[in-house]
Amino acid sequence: MGSKRTSGLATGHPPGAHQLGFQMSGTRIKQWVWHFPVSVGLPSLPGFIQVTPNGPNGTLKVFGPLTRIMTIIAASLNSCVEYTTPSDNLFGNKDPNGNWTGILGLTQTMEVDLTGTAMTLDLERWEDFSVSVPLRSYDREIVYIRPVPEADLTGFIRPYTPLVWCLVLVTLLVVWVTLWVTQHHQADLTKHRP
Repeated sequence: MGSKRTSGLATGHPPGAHQLGFQMSGTRIKQWVWHFPVSVGLPSLPGFIQVTPNGPNGTLKVFGPLTRIMTIIAASLNSCVEYTTPSDNLFGNKDPNGNWTGILGLTQTMEVDLTGTAMTLDLERWEDFSVSVPLRSYDREIVYIRPVPEADLTGFIRPYTPLVWCLVLVTLLVVWVTLWVTQHHQADLTKHRP
């Protein structure tokens, strides 16, 4: 499985020790830690961590908020971080033969020690990998269009039940008949007056 690594061997230090610089939020912050590296696998995930090519020798530039978390983890282990990206730049899916692709494939084959990205967990991932306590959990929301007032020509009949509307119609009919009878009766009275 192809992968690219971000850090190189630092001369004058034990074999396997690395020197690593971080680029975060437009400000250059260098973290120089000399020990054996913690290998972290990650795909590029905008908003969390960004991985870009950084030269002809295949090194990568890693920046974003998750790099700070990886620095804290490495410092607590008295180590440094070596980032590795999968060749397909994916999180990973399980093949029918049980092998994983992407960053989870690198974790399964022990090319990396841990994944350094925000990732959802389904049952397959939960069963096949050791999962830490989440460092941060984000609420998910469903996006929808807000309702806007619209003209509804039949809206005036909705507040009442059909029985009420029938009673209103019967009342209108009774009033109309009463007025008609009264008008005709009054007309007859005025004709017969002397």
